[in-house]
Amino acid sequence: FNSLQICSHIFSAMGQASQRACGCIKDYDGHEVNLRSLSSQNSAKTLDQDASSVASTTASSPDAALHFENEKGLTSVAVTSSEEASNVMADLAGIHVNPLPADALEPDDDSESLNKSEMTELLLKRSSTLKAAVASSRTESALTTERRQFWNTNLPQDFVWLEASTWAIAKNNSALLECQDTATAKAFAPLFFVMGSCPNTFCGMQAVIYAVDSDNQKNVDFWWVKPSKDDPKSLEPATLSRNSQGPHKNDPGRSKQFYMPVADLFKGKASSSGLSFGIENIRSAKSSQMSPRAFIEQVIEGMPQKLWLTLVWQEEWTTNPLARSKYIKGKVVYQNDPKVQIFNSRAYTIENGEMKLSEVEDMAFKKPIPGNALKRLDNAPDK
Repeated sequence: FNSLQICSHIFSAMGQASQRACGCIKDYDGHEVNLRSLSSQNSAKTLDQDASSVASTTASSPDAALHFENEKGLTSVAVTSSEEASNVMADLAGIHVNPLPADALEPDDDSESLNKSEMTELLLKRSSTLKAAVASSRTESALTTERRQFWNTNLPQDFVWLEASTWAIAKNNSALLECQDTATAKAFAPLFFVMGSCPNTFCGMQAVIYAVDSDNQKNVDFWWVKPSKDDPKSLEPATLSRNSQGPHKNDPGRSKQFYMPVADLFKGKASSSGLSFGIENIRSAKSSQMSPRAFIEQVIEGMPQKLWLTLVWQEEWTTNPLARSKYIKGKVVYQNDPKVQIFNSRAYTIENGEMKLSEVEDMAFKKPIPGNALKRLDNAPDK
């Protein structure tokens, strides 16, 4: 839209009171949408945020703020009910709508009791809050756009809560994570994580951990790990252990049949389409502690190469349960040297239980959870 006029009374303590409660906004077709009815119960409070780009009005209800974005900037409009919010959204078809973060909403206050100095301080504080809200909204909008580029809308950065544990694997310190099967008290050591398929329609944010029995490397098990409810960017420590019951129940349940074939590959040295799989103990660089590491051995130009796994990313998979042929595509993240914290990745395809691995190695990176390049499958082997 080309213009925005929102008139409302501005704090009387500043000597700029106005009783006009009119306003209008134009959509892309040039039609005017009258906003008078949207604030019949509450007078909109307007803060001039940078006249060239931002004007914001907020209502007393935190659920009643709509945030509109156009090519000239961002603005929010106060509404008094969810029904009115829906009406505004319908009227402004074609304009991008995002929720305004709660911390940008103005609390009720008795502004008339403030002196000029206090009013100035209040306005500056709100200005800072709204600018942060605008920046946050723009970021969220860009992230949403980024997700829509892919069939699988999950991104590697969504799994930042697993970064510390993945570092422990990469640094050969996984034995220090104190994983166990709580039903048997057997100690386990993490081998790698599988992530990318969750969250989805059927489940929330979670990933799969593959771990090996500390006393028997032929006993490879797996279960779900989840982020903390209090801090979504941190792992819930209790889920590093396998819990068959209780508040952190995370056994694989009905998913066991789908993830068991991967565990079987590492139970003794197995092979698939010319690839070999195994587990070896590697000494930590900073202690005498030995930790088990899973590897895939691939022969390239006659030379065997071991890829020391840290994570497996799932990007595409069969969605039709009745399909005759089933597949998964993604990438493995690994170290070429288990004692050097440099990571690489390459694409894989698993079809009907047979795994094929690309010979093309992606550009190296220094963090265990890389960026969205992990989702690009240009070099994935054909199904």
